[in-house]
Amino acid sequence: MRRVGKSGPGPGGHGLPHCAVVSRMRQDAALFDPPPPPTGKRGRPRKKGRRLATPPKLAAGARTWQEVELDWRGEKKTRLAWTKDVLWYRVCPDALVRLVVVRDPDGIEHDDHFFTTDLEMAPAEVVEIYAGRWSIEVCYRQVEQDLGGQQPQSWRDKGPERAAGLSFFLYGAIWTWYITVSGQRPSFSVTPWCPKKALPSFADALAELRRVL
Repeated sequence: MRRVGKSGPGPGGHGLPHCAVVSRMRQDAALFDPPPPPTGKRGRPRKKGRRLATPPKLAAGARTWQEVELDWRGEKKTRLAWTKDVLWYRVCPDALVRLVVVRDPDGIEHDDHFFTTDLEMAPAEVVEIYAGRWSIEVCYRQVEQDLGGQQPQSWRDKGPERAAGLSFFLYGAIWTWYITVSGQRPSFSVTPWCPKKALPSFADALAELRRVL
């Protein structure tokens, strides 16, 4: 994921102006310390420092955990976070990335391992940005399946591009209409297999529009 606002080198060492990359880190990632300063001797300077353990093993030996409050998909959660700036040479050979390990203090959930190219980003911000991708995935699914955005009738020239744009426009327009009309008391169906449903889905908004039309 990319966040506009700050600049930093991205994967592969390529610059991404005004962007930072946030994603999960592989549990078997080959990590290193920063390269040592040049010695002044002949030969090419070292590009990697000391080889580090994998993220799970680094987290197992960590002692300085920080308690953070997270906004995780609309819910407030308390987690423990540990960070370390490392060189992930295979992914970003020319700059360090920040490893962020998130742990459930109750020990119920497994540790999560994230990274960001912005070395000033707080651990909670890294996790919240990654969690925010879920709403994007839901939006794509609803546009493709509920509005038929994945089956355009035109496959030539700019037809598919226009069909996609129209699908996303309709998605936003339907939500705007539904929220405006429903106000503080939105109407939606509660099914037997989801009796604790508390918020409407896009399918509910689409069904309400069809009833009105």
